[in-house]
Amino acid sequence: MLSAAPVSAQHAAHYYSADNYCSAEAEQYSKWQGQAATHLELSGPVDADTFAKLLQGHTLEGQALQQRTSINHVAGIDLTFSAPKSISLAALWGGESALLAIHQRAVQIALEAVEAYSGTRLWQGNESYRHRFLSTGNIAISQFDHTTSRAQDPQLHTHNIVLNTTYTGQDWRALDTRRLFKYRKLWQTIYHQELRLGCQHLGYSLTMQSGHLELAGYAPEHLAYWSKRRQQILQTVGAGASASQKQIACLRTRPRKRAESALSALQQRWEKESQLLGI
Repeated sequence: MLSAAPVSAQHAAHYYSADNYCSAEAEQYSKWQGQAATHLELSGPVDADTFAKLLQGHTLEGQALQQRTSINHVAGIDLTFSAPKSISLAALWGGESALLAIHQRAVQIALEAVEAYSGTRLWQGNESYRHRFLSTGNIAISQFDHTTSRAQDPQLHTHNIVLNTTYTGQDWRALDTRRLFKYRKLWQTIYHQELRLGCQHLGYSLTMQSGHLELAGYAPEHLAYWSKRRQQILQTVGAGASASQKQIACLRTRPRKRAESALSALQQRWEKESQLLGI
């Protein structure tokens, strides 16, 4: 699954409080991606101070990354790719680490497509409604891997914050972020296709459950149990709700983050739960 949401400059600290690691360890689970990031000499783990400054629309040296900015400007777009529940269970609880690499590669391939479609809008004259699209083919992405849902169920997902900037070859301009939303289904399709190919290459059998790709051998009721956040949302708006209604319900029913736990501690907890349920 892929969700897309705007990010403000005030969101920077959120990505350093991931579900199962402390902020001091967050950089280990993050990295820079994209040709614009390379142009800005950004590589390796995402430094918190650098990330916060970039979300404000400037480099650490003070160079503006957009032509015009405001206090409430859109700092970036968070494209979050979430692995199917069965893959999360097998990778995070079952210890099948090869599935982690498959998820990460699928995300990478999808982001390469996002970058290929990227560009900016050039305004013509003083008329705010007249513009043309300029393809640039470069973006800067700060990537954060998370492994649990807010209900602390196994949920492998990767936040990809696409900064609202792109390089034209002459200067930095705001990204045409509308395209990130317009082609969201394309990015999701690419992710799922790469995920399918990767799993099949390793010999996994796949099936469709309620329209979702899953590893074979997982009962629907077991997948539902380990999807507590999804069940909370469906109880709020109903199974027939639209994607936007479900997203609103997700935000309204979102619980506070619990005290951070090591993955090993969570695995022990999941094992106890499964024994009680007879899974």
